[in-house]
Amino acid sequence: MADLTIRNIAQGNDSYIIPIYQRAFAWSEAELRTLVKDIEDQRVRDEDGYYLGTLIVFLRKDGLFEVIDGQQRLTALFLLLAALGMKENAGLRYEARRESEEAMAAIKSGRECDPSHIFARAYSVLLQAMADLVGDSSAFLEYLLARVHLLRVELPEDTNLNRYFEIMNSRGKQLEAHEIILSTLLGYLSDEREKEALLLIWGAIGTFDGYLQMGIMKRIWNRMYYGDGHYPLLDTDYSAWWRMIVGHLYGENENRFRTIDEILEEEDTLSIPEAEVVRGDDINTSVTDFPHFLLLGTSLFLGKSLDGDDKRLLPTILSEEALRGEENVKAYAFYLLKLRFLFDHYIAKRNENGAWHISKYLDEHEIAPAFPSEDGKLLLEREMEIISQHPDAFDFMWLSEPMRSLMEKPHMEAGELARLL
Repeated sequence: MADLTIRNIAQGNDSYIIPIYQRAFAWSEAELRTLVKDIEDQRVRDEDGYYLGTLIVFLRKDGLFEVIDGQQRLTALFLLLAALGMKENAGLRYEARRESEEAMAAIKSGRECDPSHIFARAYSVLLQAMADLVGDSSAFLEYLLARVHLLRVELPEDTNLNRYFEIMNSRGKQLEAHEIILSTLLGYLSDEREKEALLLIWGAIGTFDGYLQMGIMKRIWNRMYYGDGHYPLLDTDYSAWWRMIVGHLYGENENRFRTIDEILEEEDTLSIPEAEVVRGDDINTSVTDFPHFLLLGTSLFLGKSLDGDDKRLLPTILSEEALRGEENVKAYAFYLLKLRFLFDHYIAKRNENGAWHISKYLDEHEIAPAFPSEDGKLLLEREMEIISQHPDAFDFMWLSEPMRSLMEKPHMEAGELARLL
């Protein structure tokens, strides 16, 4: 996996080939103009960088990178560089598509190109977009080369490319940022048991049409939350909790790695405390979603503002020293798990009937009021006022201060949080 600037791609020694099985370039005028506008908007805001997406490749024996996913974006970038006057850039070939290779070569060299070819039409659109949308083309080019990034993911050499392409086609989309982040984090862990624990955590915190516990087996959740009486989730540090959870899940004194399926066959000795139980709806929608929750959690964990811009999440995680290495990854995962539990416990959700509530999860389809008191009603009313002003998932940064306070004081009373909002 390599984080590459456009300069690395355009002026580097690597060459790319679009295989015959890939569909032809098909970006619309709107998509091309959006590409220019997004980059220009980021440049004007003087952002640190702009993440353009992933490029999935396979290194062939002839030294060419075969583009498995991301060829539309890569072709658009080469055409944009040509529109900016940068004619000499890295090789981009089109397997068994002579017309496409000739059209790209003509555009890059400034020669006439068949005007009916889609590359010629796209090139004209990009020239017009530059004229309409970009204030300083020289500054735009420098920003594009130095600050715009693509993440190149290289497939192992034993990959079944036909099968992989079939899967990518059926998905109809690129790898999500959170999938790349998980893969990156797993790469820092050497212990297979800890990798499996991270996968469990990630699966649980990624469930956003309900509660955290809905994304993980009850027996495993009980161990994560209650610990062994000494290292519960809310009242211990990450290193003690990780030692405890690995020991409980996999057998602290056993050399043999046990799978989660084997663990679930054991008798569970923990139980959920009794509470006033009500029937809950299957769907309880949160005020934000998983990508934006990750952005919030990363911002709080690092103690730095990411300004609610989800495009900054992946470059930040890939570049931050505080998120590299085994201990940092375990601390980060523990922080996200704890944050997500507190988020579910204190922040309102909306059920299938459109009613907002602050509830705690008890068991499958069973929830109960988290704060059955006047203070609980006050907290819900205060949150509803704020949510009405920030109705979209991406408009979530109002959560920063209350969630930061809850992480510092995880047993906070409802009335105290209401006064903080």
